[in-house]
Amino acid sequence: MSEIQRKIDLLISEANAHYETKRYKDAAKTFAHLIDLTLKNNDPEEAIYFGYRVADCWKKEKNELNRAKTFRLIAEIANSSTALVSESYAKRTKNLHEKAESLIIAGESYLPSNKAKAKEKIKKALEILEEMEKKEKKLEKKEEILNGIVKAVKLTGNTRKLKTINTKLIAIKKEIAEKALKKGGQTNLLTALREFEDIIQIYKESKLPKDSEIMSKIEMIKKKIEDYDPFST
Repeated sequence: MSEIQRKIDLLISEANAHYETKRYKDAAKTFAHLIDLTLKNNDPEEAIYFGYRVADCWKKEKNELNRAKTFRLIAEIANSSTALVSESYAKRTKNLHEKAESLIIAGESYLPSNKAKAKEKIKKALEILEEMEKKEKKLEKKEEILNGIVKAVKLTGNTRKLKTINTKLIAIKKEIAEKALKKGGQTNLLTALREFEDIIQIYKESKLPKDSEIMSKIEMIKKKIEDYDPFST
């Protein structure tokens, strides 16, 4: 057992003893020390756990300011760990979609503290996804890739590019929905409904007027689902 682990174990016993005897201020200080030690020991999960123990102590003490500060610290630890873990996974994985997704997560996590690094990660993710989208022929896979591109572009704040990608995504969703609608059957009707409702949501987020034709189709599909008889021929 390392010296730092020995110290952690000792402080856990001390903190729990303070807590059990309702010395919550002392417990909070000891748990806070444990946050520092577990981070030095490269164990963010334990650090987050001790963070919640600190927050609980301040809740018992009715100290809302210290409780809020503790939650902010937990968020910072979680955000930093998210960036490091996702960045590490992006370097290791051979799965291009997961690599891009990990880079987006890393980029989003870096945004509050390191905008240059965030931009770099998101740019790499977009390069991967855009290349994948060019090569992909299957509609459902193309839709999945475009959803990833939308998420990444939203993080960049490039509204012009977002509009272009959303237009492409709407076209794909319409095609998937229409094909499902022609096939019929409960499962396909639900697929069509989901795709059309997604399109309406994109219009809403883009502050565009609702498409009356799609709205009519949504109502028609809902009626078909309601009246659906699996034994009819």
